[in-house]
Amino acid sequence: VGRILNQRVIHRWAQQGVRFLSPETTWVEASVTFGREVVVFPQVHLRGQTSIGDEVIVEPQCFLTHAEIAARVHLKVGCVIDSAYVGEGSK
Repeated sequence: VGRILNQRVIHRWAQQGVRFLSPETTWVEASVTFGREVVVFPQVHLRGQTSIGDEVIVEPQCFLTHAEIAARVHLKVGCVIDSAYVGEGSK
């Protein structure tokens, strides 16, 4: 059941322009929000009250929980962010 709900959340965001490179390996909770022109690589987990700003790139194997990611941020492979803010343009 969890996997089906997750795929529905991903599908809804994909219809709004979020680009998931491997939706079958990505986990996005219903509480997560996205800006425009976001790219999400494989094996990313987005949980809790996470918000992703415009033009953000999330590379593979990132785990974000209750994170606020500002616009034009590039999150590198394997980052773990819990209850934190990442400022605009950070790399």
